[in-house]
Amino acid sequence: MGTDTLVFAALVTLALAVVFGLALNTTFAVRRGLSPERATLRAERHAALLLACCAALPWVALCSVYALAVRASFALGHWPRPMINDPKSFGFSGHYEASVVLASAAHLSVFAVIALLVIAACRDIRPAHIKGTLLLFAVGYGLVWVFTLADPGHVLEWLAD
Repeated sequence: MGTDTLVFAALVTLALAVVFGLALNTTFAVRRGLSPERATLRAERHAALLLACCAALPWVALCSVYALAVRASFALGHWPRPMINDPKSFGFSGHYEASVVLASAAHLSVFAVIALLVIAACRDIRPAHIKGTLLLFAVGYGLVWVFTLADPGHVLEWLAD
């Protein structure tokens, strides 16, 4: 992992921590007129939603990348090959850009989950179904790394081409 990637990951993590901190701020909600119980319930719902989004990200990224490869294989008549078939040349530019962004975000999503859990713990917020959501995230994140290292069908190599 290069220095630029680490700096980018640190900046993304910092930005997510600020956003999560604002979303889970019960003091601000109480000042706006909510009762403390309702503010805490609202923060727990926000934390559960943010955690579910982070847990879904690796799965969505894998589906997007392999759906792009399937679409390209239908257009080509054969499975796309790295260095031969350009992923940008099939007319799926929106899908290609979304897949690249999602694949990058899936690798960085662990920072978002850690930031969210730390902020929730500091504010004494307990999101609903946290164990199941973390299990879903762990399996998805593990699959992202398995697919990154094994690269079945050379799809990630083709996408990075």
